[in-house]
Amino acid sequence: MESNASMVVHAWEAASVVTDWQRPAALLSALAGMPLPQALHLGIARRDAALVAWRSALFGTTQWPAFAQCPACKTMLEYELPRSSATADDSESIVIEVDGNHLNAKWPSSLDLADAAACPNSQAGRELLLQRMLPEPVADDLIAPVLAALADAHHGFMGIDLQCPECGKVWSEVFEAGEFLWREVRAAGRRILREVDALARAYGWTETEILRLSDMRRNEYLAMVQ
Repeated sequence: MESNASMVVHAWEAASVVTDWQRPAALLSALAGMPLPQALHLGIARRDAALVAWRSALFGTTQWPAFAQCPACKTMLEYELPRSSATADDSESIVIEVDGNHLNAKWPSSLDLADAAACPNSQAGRELLLQRMLPEPVADDLIAPVLAALADAHHGFMGIDLQCPECGKVWSEVFEAGEFLWREVRAAGRRILREVDALARAYGWTETEILRLSDMRRNEYLAMVQ
């Protein structure tokens, strides 16, 4: 069975060589042993739910440290992410209500969002997203309300309300599961490679041998050589 350390290093390496918009899917691909094209086609709700689960598996469920900058006075806040926010709906579709109509929409995938961002203008991007997400076209005057309802739904299960202790500004910060996990994987990957270097120098072990060690055993060996 692959150790957590080996999985972290593998995920760090895989996510380092792709573009920013591919990174959440690349992390999931590396951790779940899923082909990258498959991960890119997952709806973002299912993708993010899987990333949240992997974050818990790799780094535990007790602490979810996060940072945000106040949009008013630019003060940096450090806070603990509520566990209720560190969860996600893993469905591929969602029912939204617009002007009394209930629409069954498919969550966009990483590819859908990238294609929309590459459109020549925002209007074309919105239209493309709706073509991908809804089984039938909607009237032009419903495009904006539909997208707003979908954004509210996403923020509803991935949003955190914050208040600046300096100026009192209140705002909502969206929890980006892919970015959150990437920062932790990147930091942990660099730390693990420093540990591999120290143990390889001390004992002559290979990287593979060191990464097979459990975190506890690796830390105990590190304590003896430092």
